[in-house]
Amino acid sequence: MGKEEANDIKKPKWYAIYVRSNHEETAKKLLERANYTVYLPLLSERRRYTDRWVEKQIPLFRSYLFVYIDIRDRFDVLNTEGAGIVRFVSFRGQPAELHENELNAIKEYVKQTNKNGKVSIPDNLKVGQLVRVNTGPMRDLKGHLTEICNKQYIVVKIETVEQSILLKIPKSKIEIVSES
Repeated sequence: MGKEEANDIKKPKWYAIYVRSNHEETAKKLLERANYTVYLPLLSERRRYTDRWVEKQIPLFRSYLFVYIDIRDRFDVLNTEGAGIVRFVSFRGQPAELHENELNAIKEYVKQTNKNGKVSIPDNLKVGQLVRVNTGPMRDLKGHLTEICNKQYIVVKIETVEQSILLKIPKSKIEIVSES
Protein backbone atom coordinates (compact mmCIF):
# COMPACT_ATOMS: atom_id res chain seq x y z
CA MET A 1 0.00 0.00 0.00
CA GLY A 2 1.43 3.37 -1.02
CA LYS A 3 1.83 6.33 1.30
CA GLU A 4 -0.93 8.25 -0.50
CA GLU A 5 -3.33 5.30 -0.16
CA ALA A 6 -2.54 4.97 3.55
CA ASN A 7 -3.20 8.67 4.14
CA ASP A 8 -6.48 8.42 2.22
CA ILE A 9 -7.66 5.59 4.49
CA LYS A 10 -7.04 7.75 7.57
CA LYS A 11 -9.29 10.56 6.33
CA PRO A 12 -12.82 10.49 7.73
CA LYS A 13 -15.51 9.98 5.10
CA TRP A 14 -19.28 9.62 5.00
CA TYR A 15 -20.69 6.10 4.97
CA ALA A 16 -24.24 4.80 4.92
CA ILE A 17 -25.27 2.38 7.62
CA TYR A 18 -28.33 0.18 7.74
CA VAL A 19 -30.19 -0.05 11.05
CA ARG A 20 -33.09 -2.10 12.34
CA SER A 21 -36.55 -0.90 11.40
CA ASN A 22 -37.59 2.20 13.37
CA HIS A 23 -34.19 2.50 15.08
CA GLU A 24 -32.91 5.49 13.11
CA GLU A 25 -33.36 8.03 15.94
CA THR A 26 -32.00 5.66 18.59
CA ALA A 27 -28.93 4.84 16.50
CA LYS A 28 -28.34 8.54 15.81
CA LYS A 29 -28.51 9.48 19.50
CA LEU A 30 -26.25 6.64 20.64
CA LEU A 31 -23.66 7.29 17.92
CA GLU A 32 -23.63 11.01 18.74
CA ARG A 33 -23.20 10.14 22.42
CA ALA A 34 -20.16 8.11 21.34
CA ASN A 35 -18.82 11.29 19.63
CA TYR A 36 -19.50 10.30 16.00
CA THR A 37 -20.81 12.77 13.46
CA VAL A 38 -24.14 11.43 12.22
CA TYR A 39 -26.65 12.67 9.67
CA LEU A 40 -30.22 11.41 9.61
CA PRO A 41 -32.22 13.11 6.84
CA LEU A 42 -35.73 13.76 8.16
CA LEU A 43 -38.76 15.10 6.32
CA SER A 44 -41.72 16.77 7.97
CA GLU A 45 -44.99 14.99 7.41
CA ARG A 46 -48.39 16.09 8.57
CA ARG A 47 -50.56 13.19 9.68
CA ARG A 48 -54.24 13.21 10.48
CA TYR A 49 -55.53 11.46 13.54
CA THR A 50 -59.22 11.23 14.36
CA ASP A 51 -59.16 14.29 16.57
CA ARG A 52 -56.13 16.31 15.39
CA TRP A 53 -53.30 16.88 12.91
CA VAL A 54 -49.77 16.01 13.99
CA GLU A 55 -46.49 17.15 12.45
CA LYS A 56 -44.01 14.24 12.45
CA GLN A 57 -40.42 13.87 11.34
CA ILE A 58 -39.91 10.77 9.19
CA PRO A 59 -36.64 9.47 7.75
CA LEU A 60 -36.05 10.18 4.06
CA PHE A 61 -34.48 6.71 3.79
CA ARG A 62 -36.10 4.25 6.18
CA SER A 63 -33.51 2.23 8.14
CA TYR A 64 -30.55 4.25 6.83
CA LEU A 65 -28.40 6.98 8.31
CA PHE A 66 -25.00 8.40 7.51
CA VAL A 67 -21.90 8.48 9.69
CA TYR A 68 -18.67 10.46 9.19
CA ILE A 69 -15.81 8.26 10.34
CA ASP A 70 -12.31 7.03 9.71
CA ILE A 71 -13.08 3.63 8.18
CA ARG A 72 -10.85 1.97 10.77
CA ASP A 73 -13.58 2.86 13.34
CA ARG A 74 -16.29 0.89 11.51
CA PHE A 75 -16.26 -2.02 13.97
CA ASP A 76 -16.67 0.36 16.91
CA VAL A 77 -19.68 1.87 15.12
CA LEU A 78 -21.17 -1.56 14.43
CA ASN A 79 -20.71 -2.53 18.07
CA THR A 80 -22.42 0.54 19.52
CA GLU A 81 -24.60 -1.12 22.15
CA GLY A 82 -28.35 -0.73 21.75
CA ALA A 83 -28.16 1.25 18.50
CA GLY A 84 -29.66 -1.47 16.32
CA ILE A 85 -26.98 -1.09 13.66
CA VAL A 86 -27.12 -4.03 11.26
CA ARG A 87 -24.34 -3.30 8.76
CA PHE A 88 -22.54 -0.79 6.61
CA VAL A 89 -23.85 -0.45 3.08
CA SER A 90 -21.11 -2.03 1.02
CA PHE A 91 -20.07 -2.89 -2.52
CA ARG A 92 -17.65 -5.69 -3.34
CA GLY A 93 -17.16 -6.33 0.35
CA GLN A 94 -16.04 -2.78 1.20
CA PRO A 95 -18.11 -0.09 2.95
CA ALA A 96 -19.42 2.29 0.28
CA GLU A 97 -18.26 5.87 0.66
CA LEU A 98 -20.97 8.48 0.16
CA HIS A 99 -19.67 11.22 -2.13
CA GLU A 100 -19.79 14.75 -0.76
CA ASN A 101 -21.95 16.02 -3.65
CA GLU A 102 -24.54 13.29 -2.99
CA LEU A 103 -24.69 14.10 0.71
CA ASN A 104 -24.94 17.84 0.00
CA ALA A 105 -27.74 17.19 -2.49
CA ILE A 106 -29.64 15.15 0.09
CA LYS A 107 -29.16 17.86 2.73
CA GLU A 108 -30.34 20.58 0.35
CA TYR A 109 -33.33 18.48 -0.72
CA VAL A 110 -34.38 17.90 2.88
CA LYS A 111 -33.99 21.61 3.57
CA GLN A 112 -36.11 22.75 0.62
CA THR A 113 -38.47 19.88 -0.06
CA ASN A 114 -42.18 19.88 0.33
CA LYS A 115 -43.95 17.04 2.09
CA ASN A 116 -44.74 15.06 -1.07
CA GLY A 117 -41.30 14.79 -2.65
CA LYS A 118 -42.68 14.35 -6.18
CA VAL A 119 -40.93 15.13 -9.48
CA SER A 120 -42.16 16.44 -12.80
CA ILE A 121 -40.32 14.98 -15.79
CA PRO A 122 -39.92 15.71 -19.51
CA ASP A 123 -41.84 13.47 -21.93
CA ASN A 124 -38.74 12.01 -23.65
CA LEU A 125 -37.40 10.18 -20.58
CA LYS A 126 -37.52 6.39 -20.54
CA VAL A 127 -37.07 3.88 -17.75
CA GLY A 128 -33.43 2.83 -17.45
CA GLN A 129 -31.92 6.10 -18.66
CA LEU A 130 -29.24 7.83 -16.65
CA VAL A 131 -30.51 11.27 -15.62
CA ARG A 132 -29.04 14.27 -13.85
CA VAL A 133 -30.68 17.14 -12.03
CA ASN A 134 -29.20 20.26 -13.61
CA THR A 135 -30.31 22.99 -11.15
CA GLY A 136 -31.78 23.42 -7.70
CA PRO A 137 -31.13 21.64 -4.42
CA MET A 138 -30.42 18.26 -6.03
CA ARG A 139 -28.06 19.74 -8.65
CA ASP A 140 -25.61 17.26 -10.20
CA LEU A 141 -27.31 14.28 -8.58
CA LYS A 142 -27.19 11.38 -11.04
CA GLY A 143 -29.27 8.25 -11.00
CA HIS A 144 -31.09 5.79 -13.16
CA LEU A 145 -34.73 6.40 -13.94
CA THR A 146 -36.54 3.40 -12.50
CA GLU A 147 -40.19 4.37 -12.81
CA ILE A 148 -42.48 6.90 -14.45
CA CYS A 149 -45.90 7.41 -12.89
CA ASN A 150 -48.60 9.29 -14.83
CA LYS A 151 -45.88 11.26 -16.65
CA GLN A 152 -45.70 13.50 -13.58
CA TYR A 153 -43.32 11.64 -11.30
CA ILE A 154 -39.86 10.17 -11.59
CA VAL A 155 -38.14 7.68 -9.31
CA VAL A 156 -34.38 8.23 -9.26
CA LYS A 157 -32.15 5.65 -7.60
CA ILE A 158 -29.23 7.08 -5.64
CA GLU A 159 -26.75 4.28 -6.14
CA THR A 160 -24.55 4.76 -3.09
CA VAL A 161 -27.30 3.86 -0.65
CA GLU A 162 -29.27 1.63 -3.03
CA GLN A 163 -32.45 3.54 -2.29
CA SER A 164 -34.96 5.36 -4.45
CA ILE A 165 -36.50 8.71 -3.63
CA LEU A 166 -39.21 10.80 -5.24
CA LEU A 167 -38.31 14.41 -6.02
CA LYS A 168 -40.49 17.37 -6.98
CA ILE A 169 -38.80 19.71 -9.42
CA PRO A 170 -39.77 21.49 -12.67
CA LYS A 171 -39.35 19.52 -15.92
CA SER A 172 -36.60 21.86 -17.02
CA LYS A 173 -34.36 20.66 -14.19
CA ILE A 174 -33.95 17.07 -15.46
CA GLU A 175 -31.62 16.13 -18.28
CA ILE A 176 -30.60 12.85 -19.89
CA VAL A 177 -26.96 11.89 -19.40
CA SER A 178 -25.11 9.91 -22.04
CA GLU A 179 -23.42 6.87 -20.50
CA SER A 180 -20.22 7.14 -22.55
